[in-house]
Amino acid sequence: CYATMKDDTEESNYWWGRQYYQLADFASDDVVYGHETSDDLNMIFRYDERSPVLGNFRSFWALNYKLIYSCNVALATIAQKEELTAQDIYLRGEAEFFKAFCMHALLKNYARQYDPSTASTELGIILRNDSSDSELKDRSTIADSYDSIIGLLLEAEKDFQNGSFPDRESNKGFASLGAAQAMLSRVFVFTQDWEKAAEYATKVIDSGKYELESAKKFPSYFTETYNREETIWCIRMIPTDDQGSAAVASMIYNGASGCWGEEGYSKPLLDDMNFEKEQYIDVDCRFSFVCAPYLKNGLTLYPCSKHTWQDGIGTLCSHPLLRLAEVYLNRAEAYAHLNNENGALADLNEIIDHRMDYDVAASKGFSPSDYHLTKADIKTNLVDLVLTQKRVELAFEGFRFYDLVRNKKDIVRNYWGFHTNYVNGQSSGLVPGLSAPGVVTKYDYGRLVCPIPQQEILNNPVCTQNEAYK
Repeated sequence: CYATMKDDTEESNYWWGRQYYQLADFASDDVVYGHETSDDLNMIFRYDERSPVLGNFRSFWALNYKLIYSCNVALATIAQKEELTAQDIYLRGEAEFFKAFCMHALLKNYARQYDPSTASTELGIILRNDSSDSELKDRSTIADSYDSIIGLLLEAEKDFQNGSFPDRESNKGFASLGAAQAMLSRVFVFTQDWEKAAEYATKVIDSGKYELESAKKFPSYFTETYNREETIWCIRMIPTDDQGSAAVASMIYNGASGCWGEEGYSKPLLDDMNFEKEQYIDVDCRFSFVCAPYLKNGLTLYPCSKHTWQDGIGTLCSHPLLRLAEVYLNRAEAYAHLNNENGALADLNEIIDHRMDYDVAASKGFSPSDYHLTKADIKTNLVDLVLTQKRVELAFEGFRFYDLVRNKKDIVRNYWGFHTNYVNGQSSGLVPGLSAPGVVTKYDYGRLVCPIPQQEILNNPVCTQNEAYK
């Protein structure tokens, strides 16, 4: 299973990790699209041009079901044993977790986001319950799909608690109890079960197994995620796994061989980061990931250096799929929905305390309290404040698009780029305007949901295509 996440046997541009991040980040308002390309990623930005025949939608669907099948085989093999060892139980937990993770990767992309009022009728994903399940079948509902995911994660939690495999427990490249609990906190955020989201986030935070990186250490975090205390679970990459010009960093970074640097931070994201405010310059360590601006096709791009420079290789990274900062943000969002202002603000400020270099701040005449969020910072509502902080912390890590849509917020990309009708060399001094093509997309627009791949429809005629692609 773990090797399949690094699989490039079909075509390097379609390996699992690249699609996991691009399908999320490139569909959001975090990214400036600075260059048209022959790559299918064009249609991640341009919703109207999405099609069931495109390779990225096909490959991500197929690879996740390949992973699910492998997990089913592992579960069947373990089930055939007359007596289970502690190691067998632990490995069963890994398979349950992995299957649930891949099911959620499918569900959040190929179905609408969870809405309690429609989840029992809208279509989710095809549930493959065991290794012999190859019958033609339609997609289950979103509610049933989430019930299956949550059930698997709860079983994984129990198996990780009851089993033992010391060599894997200490390796962040393998799933673990913390990974299962962190994933439960994420899934409960998606299903709007705020009490459970907070409960499972607290389990991870209070376990003492993970720590937020300090402002001094975080700038180098992505060079060795597998060895850092903030990481809960990562795709463990080694130099022979380097994807080069097909790496996650290849499109968003321009400082290494194989990197095209065709996308970068959007101005709204930089504004939320307080990027040009003197108070934050050289203080907020997350600025270290914002590369020097350069001109591409008349657009000023600020590339991103996350996902780079592991083992001295510019395109190599053991991508963090679960890290502690997200768990704090999951709990903060849960607290916000539960009207627990103090709890939400405390979690946001915990992250801020680990991202601001207070030594530099002091040299500028600022104290920690000048960076802490208070009730006065709640301009619209507390949820919006949490989502802004999540945007800043987890930029280019595959979250923003889902955070907007599941909170029923339109995607507003009021800046120039090839998601609009921009042409090379066009003046980009003014914003396009909210009425310009490609700028405002309603959160419920059907083509924000990925199409079910045409190959699936041909092989499985009873599978229902998403409405916008019929």
